[in-house]
Amino acid sequence: MKTIVYQSFRTHDVPNWINVCMDTVKTWAAKNQYDYVFIDDELFNKVPDWYRQKVNSQIHLVSDLARLNLAREYLDKEFDRAIWIDADVVIFDQENFQLPQHQGYSFSREVYVWSDRNQQLKMQRRVNNAVMYMDKGNHFLPFYIESCMNMIKSREEFRHTLVGTDFLSAVNHYYPIDHIHSMGLFSPLLTQNIIARSGPALDIFCQHFAHPIYAANLCLTFRSRNRLKDRTYSQVIDDLISSKGEWLNERMQHLTI
Repeated sequence: MKTIVYQSFRTHDVPNWINVCMDTVKTWAAKNQYDYVFIDDELFNKVPDWYRQKVNSQIHLVSDLARLNLAREYLDKEFDRAIWIDADVVIFDQENFQLPQHQGYSFSREVYVWSDRNQQLKMQRRVNNAVMYMDKGNHFLPFYIESCMNMIKSREEFRHTLVGTDFLSAVNHYYPIDHIHSMGLFSPLLTQNIIARSGPALDIFCQHFAHPIYAANLCLTFRSRNRLKDRTYSQVIDDLISSKGEWLNERMQHLTI
């Protein structure tokens, strides 16, 4: 199966930890003999002008559709599988991080842990597109592309998660989507617990994710909102890479419900 891994990010003011994350993806692609492509801001040209203008070039909404259009381009050419991986994903165990091999498509499974206004811990299961793959001839890709454009056409206000996490989670509720189980999403609260190697958010995540993980979506969005600092991201990356996440997966196994 001829496979391409593709990523995108700006080429200026790039945090060092983002470079580290992308390097782990390049290494993983090379180990698996996959082609690798990096796309800069040219990514945004992969959506129609009307779409970009209507969402006011909102980066999440543009990227969500652009990555799908790129997948279609790659699959229409010589590739059998197209794998998108967000730039803020670190693969900390190169040997064990693998994607399902069955034909079709898949998206990232998400267990999101946060605290509400009363400081009560909450957990939500969702689906996101931080890591996704599309195989040649799958039926979901054209449906997803058309759905993205229809959602934007029919609205005037847009959550940044509208055509990504919101849409995929809603579809999954009625029509289960194949999940990628080997990567977890780290909320700010979970990230702090990961660094401390203990805490209630970590316990909740381990109990409900209940599957070994070998990569993490570190959520650059929270840096933009000043909820996490670059040094925090670097610290968690260093810990995960040096340990290959072994301590985390041992905890996952002990706390699984």
